[in-house]
Amino acid sequence: MTLDGRPLFLVARSHSGGDDFPALMTAVAAAAAPGVQPGTIVNLPRHGETAARRLIDAVRQPGVRIVDPELHLHPDHGVPVSQTRRTRAPYLDRPLPARPERGFVTELLDRQRNAGANLLLTATGRVDEVDGERGLARAMRWVTASRAEAPTEELAVNLTLSRTWLTSPQLREALLNELVDSTERVWYLRVKWEPLRPRQAQLTDVGLLAGYAALIETAKVEGKVVLLPQTGLTGWLMTGLGAGGFSTGTGGPEQAYLDPVEIRIRGPRRLPVPRYFEPEVLGTIGLPARRRLSGLTGYRSCPCAYCGRMPRDAGGHFDAARWDRDRALHHQVVSFARLASETADTDRAAATEAVVARAQALADRANPPLTGEDRPTHLAGWLEQFAQ
Repeated sequence: MTLDGRPLFLVARSHSGGDDFPALMTAVAAAAAPGVQPGTIVNLPRHGETAARRLIDAVRQPGVRIVDPELHLHPDHGVPVSQTRRTRAPYLDRPLPARPERGFVTELLDRQRNAGANLLLTATGRVDEVDGERGLARAMRWVTASRAEAPTEELAVNLTLSRTWLTSPQLREALLNELVDSTERVWYLRVKWEPLRPRQAQLTDVGLLAGYAALIETAKVEGKVVLLPQTGLTGWLMTGLGAGGFSTGTGGPEQAYLDPVEIRIRGPRRLPVPRYFEPEVLGTIGLPARRRLSGLTGYRSCPCAYCGRMPRDAGGHFDAARWDRDRALHHQVVSFARLASETADTDRAAATEAVVARAQALADRANPPLTGEDRPTHLAGWLEQFAQ
């Protein structure tokens, strides 16, 4: 079996991931061991079959390999798709069939197999919330058709949903009913969030967090495995509550699946502010805030190689003038893997709650206090998830 029962930590290769992706996965595998199963996601429309296979084969560590056809980005859903992506994923250049069609299903599964996937995604994509129950029933017929073409292979029900599917009691009940009634064990559920402000913030949407928790609780009772792609640190939190795994990456789209935001730049573009994911407070903060935290009793520096190679000033602190954003992003991914490993206990909920509580306590001791974008405002709401 591809899934071995451990929590799954998936890293999606960004379109700008570079040739250092195999090295990143080596670091991830080391940080995740022994309690977490590592895995790789490659986006098929961005890379095409040949490049996707090359990227997957370059990762030497054994693990779960997903080649995501990203059918939710089909133009029939009103999404603009470039000609390059249509060429790399020809199924995006043809209308979606109105009902399950064997040739279409076979094509999507074969493209994943040819690119090296060992966990296949069903030939399904976005499920609209308008007339949601019927739409979900149609999607599940495609799931049945996909299983017919992959009778013995590891297969995941692949659904892309708006947040309303988890926050609306009626739609959530319909989703949970399908999860309960289906014979499929593995579910790969991508949920679109409202924009995060600032972009590097963590999810604070209480209704959506509660919806995730209800979904995961039902899955646990039914013996189903729920994977949460593009959820970043929120996915780690939900894995602590019992989800089967989550994914992240170095690019923004890999860290969270968000409603688009139109950005209008007035005047000269500002230089990016160096920001660092601080595992000790479970948030992304500026370097001055990190310097204050590092002086607190009990603070633990990240031991990863990416932090070890980060340029430092005369005082031994990270040097903002020589900030290496790529290393900082690689550190973030490895940090998530380490967090997942530290909480992959038989009582994951208690271990995860303890990490969140410690982060809250450390943030509260900062002097002067963490403010603005440096303050991890999500932690209080996250702790509430363990009190339900």
